[in-house]
Amino acid sequence: MLPGGSKVWRYTYRLDGKRPKLTIGPYPQIGIAQARDLHEQMRALVGQGVDPSEQRKESIKHAQVKEQRSVTFRDFSKIWVHETLAHLSERYRMQSIRFLDSYIYPGIGDMRMGDVLPRDVLAILETYKHIPTTADRCRSLIQQVYNFAIRKLLVDTNPATPLRGVIRVPPKKHHRHLNEKELAAFGESWTCSATRWSLLFMRPSC
Repeated sequence: MLPGGSKVWRYTYRLDGKRPKLTIGPYPQIGIAQARDLHEQMRALVGQGVDPSEQRKESIKHAQVKEQRSVTFRDFSKIWVHETLAHLSERYRMQSIRFLDSYIYPGIGDMRMGDVLPRDVLAILETYKHIPTTADRCRSLIQQVYNFAIRKLLVDTNPATPLRGVIRVPPKKHHRHLNEKELAAFGESWTCSATRWSLLFMRPSC
């Protein structure tokens, strides 16, 4: 019986020179027959040199990780937006959300984070490969979401990382600078044009 008056089943065992206690469960929620079965399972573990208390902790941890990994990409990416993009401009946040809604969610939005594979990401890139900048932006966003998930210990790998470079984005074209002769010609042309426009809008004097 606990100090508060509630009753529990407990198992005291000896292992590695210690005598720890492990709570089997509350009474009467767990009846005598079930408590006896659980007690026998724990005794068997101790007989194998396994600490039933540590095994229970591992089981709980495994269940928690499994539950966390069942979160969908859609739900977790919303957490990513909230926690990592809050300090950036609203324009950038809205653009990222639009990309997620329009291009990424239709492919993997409802998939569990732990189930998304490189081939799933590649399918999205292939869909928009005719717009290279859009396809590569999708890959970049997915990679950022999974990098955040890895830091949260939610997943171990990033399905977008192997796909870097799959989409070749054409380099941006920059206009070359005008040389002195071209600048002079441009200035003269602009001056003449401005003069013609000013003459056009001049009113005749009365």
